[in-house]
Amino acid sequence: MESPLANTEEFVPPGPIVRWLMRLLSLAGAGLASYLLWVWWLDLDAPAGCGAGSGCAEVLNSRWSLVLGIPVSAAALSVYLSALLATGFIASRSPPAMQRIAWTCLVLLAFVILLAAGWFMLLQYYVVDAICPWCMVEHSIGVLLAGTVFWCMPRDKSILSESGMPVHLVWGRRKLLLAAMGAVSGLVGVQIAVPSSGREQGAKRLAEGESIDTGPGTDRRISVLNGELQLTIHDEPLVGSPDARRIVVLMFDYCCPHCRDTHRFLTEAREKFPDQFAVLALPTPLDSDCNSNVTKTETGFEHACDLARLALAVWGADPDRFAQFDGWLFDSSEQRTPAEARVEAERLVTSQALSTSETESMIEERIRRNISAYTESAAKRIPVILSPDMKSIVGRPTREQLFEILRDDLGLQEQE
Repeated sequence: MESPLANTEEFVPPGPIVRWLMRLLSLAGAGLASYLLWVWWLDLDAPAGCGAGSGCAEVLNSRWSLVLGIPVSAAALSVYLSALLATGFIASRSPPAMQRIAWTCLVLLAFVILLAAGWFMLLQYYVVDAICPWCMVEHSIGVLLAGTVFWCMPRDKSILSESGMPVHLVWGRRKLLLAAMGAVSGLVGVQIAVPSSGREQGAKRLAEGESIDTGPGTDRRISVLNGELQLTIHDEPLVGSPDARRIVVLMFDYCCPHCRDTHRFLTEAREKFPDQFAVLALPTPLDSDCNSNVTKTETGFEHACDLARLALAVWGADPDRFAQFDGWLFDSSEQRTPAEARVEAERLVTSQALSTSETESMIEERIRRNISAYTESAAKRIPVILSPDMKSIVGRPTREQLFEILRDDLGLQEQE
């Protein structure tokens, strides 16, 4: 009986240019995945060119960047290295059996790459609500590699084996698609069912250094960051009473979504531990307009300096109105615009008082001081929560983590 493969067209392997293109794409994908894995391994906040509040930081520090605690970049690295290895055995000089294995692996990996790229792009757009340019470049490389594989792969073609019998070079494309769908579905299922603790969900602690709180009084002073940052309580923007039992210092950016969450948690904590602590606000904009340490302002942070200046101007015009304006800036799921903020500021302190306060040199001086203190702290990300007798909290603690730290480190007690 004649073999069903006997009438299939014999396959001509791709030429050296296409094979090298596939190798270069595989190598580029592996290199990029290695770099992102290295960034994670060294606990860097974001890759080169991305700031602490950037889309890269949001995506790469989210729970979706891990699978069972392992960075997805590690899985991407293994996929690209496998593709690179397989491309070495698709030339005509390779034995038919080896070509069959290589093409089967390449087609399977191409399906996996496309499905995984689709999943992670959906996460960036609709779940994390932030875009990581480095990740998007890697996904683009993967799509190009998969497209090249599909363009030149054997379809209903075969190659003659050493015995002279035709042999299909790909083991069931539909079966490979189903296998890829199963693998990616498993990854998705694990990420959903067994969420990893992304770094944005945790609280990194800096070492406790020497600190001072002179206690309630008109000349109350505190020092944090091992004495490098010294603050006179009555001369700083404050939410709460200057005579509160504890003073918590917050470094933040009005454009930072993590800072918005932390601000909300601290507000809830002040209700949970009434009259026991006050929050001293240190606006620290991640905007190159006033922060020389930021070489490129990330999307969404373009107005960080303007909002910080307005907040300090409100405080300068009427310190009692600062807490209300500070809360208003954060009391929205969408970032406030400078125009909206100015209208609210003038409503609270009048346009004349605001204009007079804006001319004060203290605004720029305080912003420079806050930025310098943040830089010297080596915190790497915001928000930063400081207080004498407490290890600094860096990043975004969960509500439960923050409450636990306030109870354990500062001795705060819930009201009965």
